[in-house]
Amino acid sequence: MKIQVQEAISPMKMTLQAVHATPVQFTSAISLLATYTLSRSAKPLLLSPKSPMMKAILLIISLVAVTTVQSQNTDTIHAGDGKLKLSYLPKGTQRYLVYIKTAEGKKKSIWLWERTAAREKWHDSDAIVIRQQWTTSDTGFNQREVLSVVDPVTFTPVYHSTQNPKTGGEVYNLYAPEFLAVDPIADAMRKKNKVYPIVTTHNWELDLETFPLLPLQEGKTFVISFYHPGSKTLPAWYSYTVTGSEKIATVNGEWIDCFKLYTEYGNNRGNSTWWLSRKTHEVLKMEEHFGTITRYKIKLATPE
Repeated sequence: MKIQVQEAISPMKMTLQAVHATPVQFTSAISLLATYTLSRSAKPLLLSPKSPMMKAILLIISLVAVTTVQSQNTDTIHAGDGKLKLSYLPKGTQRYLVYIKTAEGKKKSIWLWERTAAREKWHDSDAIVIRQQWTTSDTGFNQREVLSVVDPVTFTPVYHSTQNPKTGGEVYNLYAPEFLAVDPIADAMRKKNKVYPIVTTHNWELDLETFPLLPLQEGKTFVISFYHPGSKTLPAWYSYTVTGSEKIATVNGEWIDCFKLYTEYGNNRGNSTWWLSRKTHEVLKMEEHFGTITRYKIKLATPE
């Protein structure tokens, strides 16, 4: 049976209410319906409730409503937006065992990462300075040192430099070009290295310090822009979802309840899962997959 537009509003209203559509979405649906029927005829507006157009309208509005509900569980993290919780910044020196495991179970590229975050003065301004030292038994590439500076309130990247025997030094003034004139290392490297001014992105070399600062909550997705200073890959947005909780065992037999944070890198570039303590938010373990290769970052509990 044919019905007029006014009568068509009733079933549509029930559908919208069922998916928790907003008044704006409801108004949009009615406008779409009216536009369609007006374009079809100047006579009394008729539309079958089971017609393809009515089904399409209801499907579109349902999808919009579902997207709205899902967006409530998605949080976009911009550099400097104040959403990161710096009270969870790892304290003292954190040590991680980092290695690759092949499909045959062989372990290689074994590194010890030592990372220390501290509040310091940087060119007479308050800052958080993060120092990393990577050590491996590989004599051709046995050490890498990283110095990163971020804003002490927002964690916005300011400065980043690296030193290693294989590639030499690299310097990046990420948000403060004026540092280039006053920093002696940057002055020495000016001709050798390009400076990449980056905006609204986080330093991917500080992932182990950044993830603990997220307002973690099960079911929550964080959309974060990351850039690896010096990389040919431009800054990009990545989605990290707290997929649930899991308890993992420590070396002394205790169990720690953790958030599980998951991401896919896109373009068949693999995925990673991160286990962060629900209590302290520190990263205890990372498992990353690239084809048949698995990479691990495992926090060490006992200092030397």
